[in-house]
Amino acid sequence: MVRLDKLERESRDFKRALVQITDLLVDQSERIDAVGRTLGARIDSIDKSLGGRIDELGVTLGGRLDRLIAVTIQERTYSVERLADIERRLTKLEEHAGI
Repeated sequence: MVRLDKLERESRDFKRALVQITDLLVDQSERIDAVGRTLGARIDSIDKSLGGRIDELGVTLGGRLDRLIAVTIQERTYSVERLADIERRLTKLEEHAGI
């Protein structure tokens, strides 16, 4: 009989411990879920912010690249025209000198 009482007491203690462990696990699960939601929101915010900045940077760099290309083409055109003018003058000089 004493053994049975002791076994019942230990069984109750064991059940109580299981309930406490279950409560702790549920609490930890809720906390982890809350952290996950907060982290997800922050990641989304950072993603939107960075996405906007990257898009802005692309537009800015695209505009600068377009201007660089335009200036380069203009400079090369000017150089070719200048060389053609020098060639014409040289030809006229050679014709005038009889070379």
